[in-house]
Amino acid sequence: MDPSIVYTAITSRKRKREEYKKIILLVVSCVVHMVIGVVTWYHNNYFVKEPTCNRELECHSFLNRLYRGTNKDCIKQSRLSKNAFFNLCRILQEKGGLVRTRNVPTTEAVAMFLHILVHNLKYRVT
Repeated sequence: MDPSIVYTAITSRKRKREEYKKIILLVVSCVVHMVIGVVTWYHNNYFVKEPTCNRELECHSFLNRLYRGTNKDCIKQSRLSKNAFFNLCRILQEKGGLVRTRNVPTTEAVAMFLHILVHNLKYRVT
């Protein structure tokens, strides 16, 4: 048997292996790239969502307009003047037994209640 034939057979097998390795590497890199694309798309659309608005900031802004705003703003939000609103809060505290909770002051509780009644909302919206 001629050694050159054996040598060419061995080198052709090595070339085929290298070509297969290159093809496999290309396929694996394409699959990894597609998986990364899908994961990125899923993450951007469904996984971590920032809130569309800051509820705490909106609440403070609403209450600030109610307490410190004009009389017109208070009437628009609670259908009471500022004087009447604070008198109602005082009466509910003294005679009605309304007390401040750990997280909600009495004025905020009364404002939420009036807001629900005035605008015909559900508690969940408030």
